[in-house]
Amino acid sequence: MSGHANMVTGIVYLPEGDRVVTCSRDQTVRVWHATTGEEEGEPMEHGTLVNCVGVTRDGKRILSGGFDSKLRMWEVETHKLAEVWEGHERTIYSVAISPDGEFVASGDGGGRIVIREAKSGGEIR
Repeated sequence: MSGHANMVTGIVYLPEGDRVVTCSRDQTVRVWHATTGEEEGEPMEHGTLVNCVGVTRDGKRILSGGFDSKLRMWEVETHKLAEVWEGHERTIYSVAISPDGEFVASGDGGGRIVIREAKSGGEIR
């Protein structure tokens, strides 16, 4: 598979297992068919270098974090931006969704970890 114009910084499978989501320093998030290697739809333009990517348990949404200190939530099927969450003051380097899908955790370059409710994006800690 090729299509990113810069370093690939994250990759995760969608739950059904036939597609992967990647993020890159080229400022995009992309969905690929794992067996054919073909890109699905248009790239999602994060707008800054992207360091991490996660997928909700139901496989309907993608989370991406990067140099602008914001988490972006994307719709998998349409590739449309659904939400933007703030709360970090430094570059986001990691994102994870809890096994039950209720919470999102993200970590930044300053050592801060933010836990949020997945449905509302509201910070818990």
